[in-house]
Amino acid sequence: MWHDHPVLALAVSNDGQMLASGDLQGNVKVWKIESGTCLREFRAHEKSSISSLCFSNDGSRVLTASHDNTCREFGLRTSHMLKEFRGHTSYVNACCYHLGGGNGNGDNDRLYVLTASTDGTMRVWDGKTAETLKVLMPRDGASSAIIDSSSAVGGGESGSGDVSGGGPSIHSLIPLHKVPNGFLVVPRGPKAFIVTLEGTIIKSFDTGEGKVIIAATVSPSNLWFYAVTEDGVCFVFDLVSGKIEQSLRNFALESTYNSISHTKQQDGSAPPPPPEISTIIHHPHKGILATFSNDKGQKRGLLALWK
Repeated sequence: MWHDHPVLALAVSNDGQMLASGDLQGNVKVWKIESGTCLREFRAHEKSSISSLCFSNDGSRVLTASHDNTCREFGLRTSHMLKEFRGHTSYVNACCYHLGGGNGNGDNDRLYVLTASTDGTMRVWDGKTAETLKVLMPRDGASSAIIDSSSAVGGGESGSGDVSGGGPSIHSLIPLHKVPNGFLVVPRGPKAFIVTLEGTIIKSFDTGEGKVIIAATVSPSNLWFYAVTEDGVCFVFDLVSGKIEQSLRNFALESTYNSISHTKQQDGSAPPPPPEISTIIHHPHKGILATFSNDKGQKRGLLALWK
């Protein structure tokens, strides 16, 4: 299982049978996990990095987010593009499907696509027409994240499509099964937010130290939110109360180096800052965390497991 260029994004199908991988040049491959056989291979974005991937619930389609400012949907039977979600003004960092309601009319089977971008916004799209329904930008102290919308998530005219939030880059967008139509939205800033499909901000999480959150994940139980900051600390939040339950101060250092040998330089000066954690993910069934760092100061990427 390999690419000719660095792999930047991975996704596993809901049935656990397929793995999708996306690389630096916009290529996507779909693999059968059990055998390692490549089932499909296609160019999703022309020489533009793949930043995120997501399978549809039935595994027949895959979403691709890219640094060309778009998200696209491909059918796996033909490997052809089915839709393009265009409207962000900078890199699209995350994408996912959502099947649910949101208009209060019992339309619980409507398909949505959600994307998050470096332009500081999250967009809610109609999964069938690729129209923008809402543009959201969570802000501290606000009760609503909406900055542009249709008359309702469930219908009406689409948003203007050319709104830029001007806020910090949003790097993580995580669906929450214990919050109806809820998502954890994590900008590259000191706070994260739970936002609903309707645009309501129902909770915020604050490190209390003004440190920028650079990587995030949630436990499968939706009990814990793990936020890694730029100075290498991992804050463990209770998702229900929003309180910090634990702070792992040497998290990045221990994930990338021997912490003892890097406590100080040979000349007695302060140690260099720890390499940035590029991503963190929780095991789907066990209490295990995995981190990866490809910081420029390293000779190679480093993968670490925490239990």
